[in-house]
Amino acid sequence: MLFRFIPSAAAGAAVVAGALILTGAHVEWPALSHASPPYTEAKPAPAPLSGTPVGDAINLSQAFSSLTDKVSPTVVNIYTKSGPSRRQSQKQELPERFFGFGGPMPFSIPDMREALGSGFVINAEEGYIVTNAHVVRQAGHAADEIMVKFLGEENSKGHAAKLIGADEVSDVALLKLKEPRAGIKAVALGDSTKAKAGEWVLAIGNPYGHTNTVTQGIVSAVGRSLEGARGEFLQTSAGINPGNSGGPLINMNGEVIGINSAIDARAQNIGFAIPINTAKDVINQLVTNGKVERAWLGIGIDDINEEVAGLMRLENKDGVLVKQVMDDAPAQKAGIQRYDVIRKIDGTEIKNVRDLYRSMAKLNAGKAAEIEVLRGGASKTLKVKLGAQPESANS
Repeated sequence: MLFRFIPSAAAGAAVVAGALILTGAHVEWPALSHASPPYTEAKPAPAPLSGTPVGDAINLSQAFSSLTDKVSPTVVNIYTKSGPSRRQSQKQELPERFFGFGGPMPFSIPDMREALGSGFVINAEEGYIVTNAHVVRQAGHAADEIMVKFLGEENSKGHAAKLIGADEVSDVALLKLKEPRAGIKAVALGDSTKAKAGEWVLAIGNPYGHTNTVTQGIVSAVGRSLEGARGEFLQTSAGINPGNSGGPLINMNGEVIGINSAIDARAQNIGFAIPINTAKDVINQLVTNGKVERAWLGIGIDDINEEVAGLMRLENKDGVLVKQVMDDAPAQKAGIQRYDVIRKIDGTEIKNVRDLYRSMAKLNAGKAAEIEVLRGGASKTLKVKLGAQPESANS
């Protein structure tokens, strides 16, 4: 039991397991008078004037409440199950002394794994729901069962959903309800490029199974980079916990500007959301192809530090160092070499690895791109026909 309510003691009585048990003595209950209650009833307060601290606070509170009423019906709680491993299948044999016979095991060892998360409806007619890839796909395998519950359905079985596609690079996944559900609503997707540090936001989700939990905060920063992640994130002070993954980060217009995805476990109120503009292109590709196809050069890269800049006699640390060129990759065919420094892609300056990833995300496989490199102190512009990124490749 996670929460325990402790009753107050009373003469001649005790509370045990939720029931009132009399201890045997005769109890004289005092007569209750309804004439004058021992407390003061609150009276309707006059509406505070806008522009005053109290008035502005009340208006903001009402705005939060209105946004919650508007958006909560579009947010879903997601429950997944992954079945037993195939390694524990009929091929496993047990000694004859256990069952009296040799041969295959007559049963499977249950090894069900359950997970929970959040999501939000982006198309009510088609039943499309967006969430995080790590909510519905773990260790490279999709969940065997995905169930979603809407507001007010905490005690129901929920609705079965199928995985349309999951992109582990961006951590975005798209689900679709297997059966249409009448009356569902979709939330509008905003423009995350307009998000500014300091603006109010709400996070809605399913933390630790506490369904439809609403927390408020601000956008703490934009353009955050996280170790091990290729994209940029919005940082928020809105409370995000395990189970919030995949839920929406909402601006004051009731629009989704981010997908809540990660937290800094060392601190409190440091959460991160995938900018919704990053997710839009991923969603479109998942609807069309069931997967995301990215442009690919076929190189290993790294940022340039002071030591490398000195050894290579570079004027500054701007650019990306090519550490490896893969055989028969688009970069090799175009003439890119090891220890080249990439400075521009299609005219856009590249100052670090993050810039390169951002520029590559705007390009399409099969298209040509002009890449400016610094080699031996001289600039060269090479034309590269971009390939499609293999699943195991990064750049």
